[in-house]
Amino acid sequence: MSRLELVADETLDGDGLFLTTKHVSVQKEDIWNYGVFHYEVPPERIGENAFEYLQSKIPHYYGLYDEQIDFAQDAQTITCKVGGEAATNVTEIVGVGVGLKAASEVFGFSKRDIAKIPPSRKIAKRLDFRVSCNGTPIEIETRATAYQRNVSQMTREVHDKKSGKAPGIRRFGFLTLLRKPGDSRCSRIHVTDPLVPDEGKPLAGVYGHINYYLLYLSFILDNPRYNRIVRNLKNGTGYRKPILKEEWFKYTFEYGNTTYWGQCFDKRLILQFIERFVPYAKNADALFDVLTQNIGLEKFFLGIDSQIIRSINKKDLTSLTTHSSSDRYETLGGHQYMQMSDGVLFIRSRDGSLPEMEEKFPESDVRARLIEFDDYLSGAGHECGAPCRSREIEGKPCEIKTYREHCHFHR
Repeated sequence: MSRLELVADETLDGDGLFLTTKHVSVQKEDIWNYGVFHYEVPPERIGENAFEYLQSKIPHYYGLYDEQIDFAQDAQTITCKVGGEAATNVTEIVGVGVGLKAASEVFGFSKRDIAKIPPSRKIAKRLDFRVSCNGTPIEIETRATAYQRNVSQMTREVHDKKSGKAPGIRRFGFLTLLRKPGDSRCSRIHVTDPLVPDEGKPLAGVYGHINYYLLYLSFILDNPRYNRIVRNLKNGTGYRKPILKEEWFKYTFEYGNTTYWGQCFDKRLILQFIERFVPYAKNADALFDVLTQNIGLEKFFLGIDSQIIRSINKKDLTSLTTHSSSDRYETLGGHQYMQMSDGVLFIRSRDGSLPEMEEKFPESDVRARLIEFDDYLSGAGHECGAPCRSREIEGKPCEIKTYREHCHFHR
C-alpha cells in the first residue's frame, strides 16, 4: 500500500475537502480494479465471430497490468515499463485506475457508483465519469503522464472541455504523474476543478445496475446473450422472466463465503499469440503444444456475485442498493485473488497453482477453444448441425455456417 501525494491546484483554493486530504492510499491491484473503466462497453451488438473480444481481452488486460506497470510501493512510484504506442495505452489505464481510486477515497463513493458519461450529439467534448456522492452529482476526468511538463497542458485540456455551467454538479480532473524507468521520485496525483455542462439522465432503478455490469457481462456472456440484454436496455423493454439466466454462467467459484458466476480465460488464447505461432504448427494440436511451451500455463476467472445476479433477475432494488463488499487483494503462491467492492471477483492461476481452476477449466476446454480459433483463422467453418426449432423445419439439422460448436441460435 502506497500513500500518494494529492496536489490540488489554484482552482481548489479554499476547498475544505482538499485542505484536509493531502494523500490517498493506492496499491497496484487498484489499477486493475478501477482501470477496467478505461474500456468502453461494447456496442449494442458483438459480432458472432468476435473471438478476439471474447477470449483475448481479460488475459491481455492482465498481462498489460502485470508486465508493463511497475509499482514500487516503498518508493511510492508508478513506472511505465514500455515505450511508444504501448506506453500511451498503459498511461491511460493507470490514469483511470489511480484517478478513480483516489476520487473514491476523497469523496467517499463506492465503485458501483461510477458510471461513464455517454457521448452527446450536442456536446463534442465531455468528462469521463459521473458519480453521486451524498446526493451531489460529481463528474470526473482522468488523465496520466510520465512527464511533469505535460501536467499543465493536460490541465488545460480538461478545462477546455467546458462549454457552460450546470448548477449543482461538482467537476474534477484527476491527473496521475507516473515516472519514467530509472526515476525513483514519488508519483503524484494532481487535481483540478473544471466546468462542464450537464449530460442528460442516467438509467435508473434496476436498469441502472444492469447497465453498470454491462462491461463485465460483455466479457462473461456469449455474444447473443449479451446482445439481447443491450437491446433490452436500449428499447426500454421490461422483463418478467430472469434476464440473466443461471445456466448462462458456466463457471462458478467461491471466495470469502460468496459464490461468483462468470467466465474463465487463458493467456494462450490471446489472438496475437495465436497468429504469431500458427505458421509453426501443422494443426490445432501442434499449435496448442507450441503455445503452451512459449506462453506457459496462466488461467483467469472473472465473475459477479451470484446474489447480485439473482437480485437483478428478481428486480430486488433494495438488495442491489444495500449490497456490501470490499476490496480485498490476496496472493497465495502462484495464484491471486482480487475481490472488488462492486461484487466482482478476478482470479489468476499460474502453472496450475490453483487446483480448483484446473478442475473447473481443464486443458481440454482450452484446447477446444483453440480449435475454434484455428478454424476461424483458416476459414474452416462448418454447418451448425443442431436440430432446428422453427415450426416449418423442426428437427432439420441447422445449415448455418459457424466456427463455434453451434451457431448463435443454438448455443
